[in-house]
Order: sequence, then C-alpha cells, then structure tokens
Amino acid sequence: MKILKRYWIILISVFPIGIFCGFLDIDEIQQTEINDWVKKHNVAISLDTSLCHYGGNFITDSVVGIDYIGFNGEDTFYPINKNGIIANTIKKKKRLNSNQVLRLHKMLSNSKFYVNPRIVACYEPQLAFVYFRKGKVIAQTQVCLSCAGLRSTAKIMPKKFGGLFNQIATIEFRKFAKELGLD
Repeated sequence: MKILKRYWIILISVFPIGIFCGFLDIDEIQQTEINDWVKKHNVAISLDTSLCHYGGNFITDSVVGIDYIGFNGEDTFYPINKNGIIANTIKKKKRLNSNQVLRLHKMLSNSKFYVNPRIVACYEPQLAFVYFRKGKVIAQTQVCLSCAGLRSTAKIMPKKFGGLFNQIATIEFRKFAKELGLD
C-alpha cells in the first residue's frame, strides 16, 4: 500500500511538470483534434446549378453563414470544397433563421445592389453562405466585403450585372454580417 501511495504521489507531481515543461503539448493535441475534425467530417455535396436568387426556384432547408478566410494568395475557395471537405479557415458559423434567409435572398436578388458597382480588385472573400436541402449542400455563395465581389454556385443576377455590387450593398452586407455575429 505504501508503494502504491508513493507512485501515486510521484505521478501527481510529475504530470503537471510534464505539461508545463513541454512533455505533453496540449496545444498540439487540440490542434490535431481540430485538423482531424476537418478531415473526418465530410459534408454531402449535391450542387444544383439551376438555382438562382432572382427566380422563384431557390428552395432550401437551411442556410449557414460563415466568417472565414476564403483565399490563399490569389486562389479563392468556398467553405466546403467539391469533395465535401470543410475548410480549416472557418472562424465562426451561424445558422440563419427563416427571416434572415429571406433577407439574404432579397439582398442577393436586388438589382439595385448591382447598379454602379464598386470596381476594386482584391477579391478576398471573408463571408460565405452555405445552402442545404435534405442534409446536402446545394449551393454556396462567397462575398468579399472589401472589393464588393460576389461569387456563387447559384445564379445571382442576370449576367449583365456581373459579380460586383455597389456601396449600398456593401453597407448592407456588412450590417447583415455584424447582426449575425460574423464580422
């Protein structure tokens, strides 16, 4: 019994030293868990290229707003790639309620938001929206709040408007992102 007590006391006194001296790197363990989550939890993708925000066929079960870094150098990417793997640059996400989904749809389909667009060429998306139907991703939209750029797997507006929006839309998207806690 005395021997067991002695080992228990040694274990209790050495384990914290191991953590503080770097024998057990807690940050490394947590980072490994985060990386594993991203790799192990794939999302089903079933993109519907017929969807468009300015028509009446945009039916979705849920929408998730995402604050993320959607670029690496000159390359841009959606929060979920074509293989269903979730980007590891996601900072925050928020499921939108029905009123927020309607507001987003109205913002994306408002032709006034595309008149006299801002012409700035950074395109570094930080805000995205992922649309789900029956548990599968059916569309994704990414927004750059710096240059007013917009890309989506769904049709946003007729091609004559391009993929840029104006200052009024920029203000509305920033306000919407802030209300969602995605700023």
